Amino acid sequence: MIMEINYIAKLYGKYLGGIDCEKIIKNMKSNDRERIEAVERMLGLKIENDVNDYLKFEILRIRSIIERLRIEEERLQKLIEDLKLNSITNFEVKVVLRRLRCVRRSRRIYVNLLKQLSRSE
Repeated sequence: MIMEINYIAKLYGKYLGGIDCEKIIKNMKSNDRERIEAVERMLGLKIENDVNDYLKFEILRIRSIIERLRIEEERLQKLIEDLKLNSITNFEVKVVLRRLRCVRRSRRIYVNLLKQLSRSE
C-alpha cells in the first residue's frame, strides 16, 4: 500500500494542491515496522524482523493483485461476449465495458508499479 501511495503521489502530486506529498511519503517511509505489519496482514504471512524483506513481500502482494485483476478482466470479457450473443441492450453492455476499462486501468497502474519496484531491487 505504501508503494501505491508513493506512486500516486509522484504521478499526481502536482494536482494535489495543499497536500504536502513529500511529508506524507517521508513519514510513511520512517514507519518500517508498520509497513511490515501491513504487508503481513495483506499476504497472511509472518515476516521475521528483517526490514529489507518487506520489498520482496510487497512485490508478491502486487503480483497477486495483478493476477486477481487479470482474472476479473477475463471474466468481464466473457460476460460482454455473452451479453452481445444474447442481444442484451447496448446500455447494459456499456456498463460492463466501463467496469472493464476500470479493471484494465488498475492493472496497468499495478504493472507499472511492479516494474518500478523490480528496477529498484
